[in-house]
Amino acid sequence: MSNRAWKRVSIAILIAMALIFAPFFVEKVQAAEDDFTIVDGVLTGYVGVGGDVTIPNGVSKIADNVFKNNENITSVTIPSSVKEIGQRAFGECPNLTMVSIEYGLETIRGLAFAGCEKLHTINLPESLTIIEEFAFNGCSSLTSVVIPGSVLEISVLFEGCTAMNDITLTEGSTSIGAYLFDQYEMPNLQRVFLPASIDEIGSHPFGNSPT
Repeated sequence: MSNRAWKRVSIAILIAMALIFAPFFVEKVQAAEDDFTIVDGVLTGYVGVGGDVTIPNGVSKIADNVFKNNENITSVTIPSSVKEIGQRAFGECPNLTMVSIEYGLETIRGLAFAGCEKLHTINLPESLTIIEEFAFNGCSSLTSVVIPGSVLEISVLFEGCTAMNDITLTEGSTSIGAYLFDQYEMPNLQRVFLPASIDEIGSHPFGNSPT
């Protein structure tokens, strides 16, 4: 058989394989999309198998309690289209270890990640302006966090974060609330950085600290 004939046969085989396997790839993509319930840009439900979850681009808000108590998700990637994470949206997810947030998020509601005991890594983008109280309560594996200066007022966020070692506030933040750095709640806290822009500090910022 000539080289030209072999090429024709090879092309025919490749086309046949593509036709055979294409439905499987389409089905896989469709299944991933079907994992989410999205209404007018708001993510209201999730029925996927968990693991590494990527929120679909185009979602503008993750509603309250969407992933609460989900034992299967291990990491979450949040695209720039998401502007708000609702109350307890990821609360008490016992195996969630990592959250990656793209620039664009503006608001994290109260208790959004509370009780995620294995969460050790989360980035907070400089687009963020509001973090409500107790957003990270009980994240006992979280060791360090950088709060962007775009968040002007910062209140109690880290109760029960027993592994917390380092908290950095960047230039721009102006006010911190009482007990923000409570060392009774964060007994391993060793370093706190406050920028010059801070002009208001609530009572007992270090709580029951022995120092």
